[in-house]
Formats: sequence, C-alpha cells, structure tokens
Amino acid sequence: MEKSKRVCAAGSRLAPLALPALVILLAVWAFPNASWAITRDEAVAYALSHAESVRIAKEAANEVAASGQEASSLARPQIGLSGDWMALGTNQSPYPPPYTLFNPPTQDIAAGLSASQLIYAGSRIRNSLALEKNLKTQAGFVEATALRDIEAGVKNLFDAALFYKASTDINRDRVAQKRAEFQDANDLWEAGMVTKLDVRQIKQSLHFIQALEKAAAASYTKSVLDFNAALGRDMGGDLLVPEGDLATAPEIQPMIDRVDGLLGKEDLLDLMSTRNQMEGADLSYNISRGDFFPSLAVVGSAETQGDHSYDMDESWTLGLSASFNLYDGGAKQAKRAQAYARKEKARETYSKQKKDLAAQTQALSVDLASITERVQIQEDSVELARRNYEDAREQYRAGTITVTQLGDYNLYYAESRFALLQLYFEKRLLATRAEALLAGASENQPSGVSPETR
Repeated sequence: MEKSKRVCAAGSRLAPLALPALVILLAVWAFPNASWAITRDEAVAYALSHAESVRIAKEAANEVAASGQEASSLARPQIGLSGDWMALGTNQSPYPPPYTLFNPPTQDIAAGLSASQLIYAGSRIRNSLALEKNLKTQAGFVEATALRDIEAGVKNLFDAALFYKASTDINRDRVAQKRAEFQDANDLWEAGMVTKLDVRQIKQSLHFIQALEKAAAASYTKSVLDFNAALGRDMGGDLLVPEGDLATAPEIQPMIDRVDGLLGKEDLLDLMSTRNQMEGADLSYNISRGDFFPSLAVVGSAETQGDHSYDMDESWTLGLSASFNLYDGGAKQAKRAQAYARKEKARETYSKQKKDLAAQTQALSVDLASITERVQIQEDSVELARRNYEDAREQYRAGTITVTQLGDYNLYYAESRFALLQLYFEKRLLATRAEALLAGASENQPSGVSPETR
C-alpha cells in the first residue's frame, strides 16, 4: 500500500511535465537539428547579409559596370610596350660593315613604346563615355532589382512556412476531435445506443485524418528547409523557423496608393531600370553611326634597337594618324541595323512596361477589395461551422443525429478553417507584391544615394 502511494505521488509530480516533454519530442522529430524562431523582418535582413544569391547579384552588377568601362576604352589613351630578342645567323658574304667573316652579328635586341589618343571618331567618343556612365547606373538597377526579388522570395517562403504550420495545426485539431468522437461512439455502443458500425466508421476517419496530419507536417518541414536554403543557411546546422501570425498583414491600401503615385511620376524601380536601358540603347545606336565617319588620332612611338645592350640606336615618331573604312563587306550597315532594332525594342518595352505596371496596380486594388470581403465572410463562416460542429457532437451523444451527419459537420468546420487560412496566405502574398513594387523607388533612396552612385 505504501509503495503504491509513492508511485502515485511520483506520477502526479511528473504529470505536469508530460505535455512539455511531448512538445519537445515532436519538435525534435520534425526538425532533427536545433531550431530558432525568426521574424519576417529579421529573415529578410539575414538573407541580405548571408545568402549566396545576394553575392551573385552583386557580381552580376559588377559585370555590367565593367562592361561600361570596356565600352568607353576607345576614348582613352592606348599605350603599348614591345620587346624583342632574336638570335641571328646568315650565310651572306661579305658581311656588312663593321662585321666580317670572322665576326658576324649573333643577336638583335629591340624595345619600343607606342601611344595613341583618339581625338575624333564621329560621335563615338562622346557617346561611349556616356554609355559607360549609363552602364554603371544600370549595374545599380541590376543589383537593386535582384535584391528586391530576393527579399520578396524570402517573404513568400516565410509566409509559406507559416501556412503549412497552421495547416498542420488544423489537422492536429481534427485528430483530437476524431479521437473525442471515437470515445463518444464507444460510450454510445457500450450503452447500446449505436452499433459497432459507428465505432469502426469514426476509427477509419481518424486514420485518414492522421495520414493527412503526417503529410501536412512533412510539408511544413520541407517549407522550413526551403526557407533556410533561401537565407543561405547550411542544412547541417541549426534551422531558423518562421515565427508570426499569418492572419496579420501590413496595411496594403496605403502601399497601393504610393505605387499609383510613383507610377504617375515613372519612379518605380522597374520603370527606372527599363528607361535607363532605353537610353543605353540610344547611345549604342549613336556609336554605331560613328563608324561611318573617319577617325583621327594623335600617335607617337619610341624605339631602341641594336645587337648589344651597350650599343643601341634610338628613334621616335610623333604625329597624326587618320583612317576611314570605305567598305567592310556591309558589317557597318549590319551593326547599325542591329543597334537601331535594339533601340526601338527598348522603346516598345518601356511603353509596354508602363501599361503592365498600371494593370498590376489596378489588379492589386481589385484583389485587396476581394480578399478583404472574403476574409470577413469566411471568418463568420468559421465561427458558424465551429458552433454547428459543437452542437452536432452534443446531438450525436444524445442520439438525435447519425455518425455520418456528425462527420459532415466536422468536415465543414475543417474546410472553413482551411479556406480562411488560404485567404490569409493570399493576403500576405498580396502585401509582398505591393512591397516589391515599392522597393527601390526613388523616394525610398537615401539622400545622395542612387543606383549610379553605387
């Protein structure tokens, strides 16, 4: 008797620890590695500091900037060094003075320096320098656009993880509900109010929902892994787990209003980038037209040559050099035609993008109005479905409805919750779309900072 009391006392002391221990075990099962909670803003900041995609974006921008320096290289001095050493041998006779049959030259040494500066080439000099500046600006837009897309991707993956977590919670609730229904059916069967069919039917439904719960948990785990990969985390290390409420979203209408205002001023990032590309295409076309004009350069050279380093002859030149390609098989005409096509393509792309962005802005307003109304309706539906299910359980226990009807109410309640969860997710995606349109806008740039001052 004394022993059983001690066992019961120990059990009562351990009971409060059972639930936390179960939660820890579930967490370890879902995420074998340690995991730490992170907010949406913290996730974005972490990705911008650690993700490989950010470094890839910066190198892509550097590549574009370097192409600008290449484009303007013709406008800068061209300097070259040369050097030669040649072993000599000949059967010429007699040897030229001061050499003799017994003292022939054995080597030739030469070194030279050449320099040139293009001073006229149609409009190519001026336009190539302008194109260098244009491409440096475009490099800033390339980086800003990539960072904008990375940020949006991280936010979407963050919200997706919250979605799958909430979906898992709903399925876990359904498992608990079905277990309670199974107990009800067992009690009613023991009381002789229902047949064993009810018990088996609910148990079969329980198994089906348990399978759904495990599938939802797997989807959640994979979504967290995808999220960490986007952050640049090592999958062998600790995992960062999104923390937040999917039902809360930033105020979207003020963002839409700002997008609309910036669109009118053509100050959205996508428009600024495309406009800069259009200007670059104009400059490239002007450079291609310069090929139809002669070029003029200041050239100079200095050279030293001899057969011994202590006895060298020096010479130099300085003057002007002019050249004009009269005909090159049509290459100049083809190059100009290609540049013109790119110029016109850029203009049409800019015009199309303005219309597309206007349509996207209007679509944001339409989607926001629709989702707002549907969320209000669905929230009411969830509450009604919850009350109906609770009443249905009471009526089933009272024997006034069938187990099939009870299952229908349970399904309606779950489907209502899933539908509301989907709307919350769509609203968060809508907020991210609006934030992405605002990212990189001129009004968001700090004073003195722009893509061309990167």
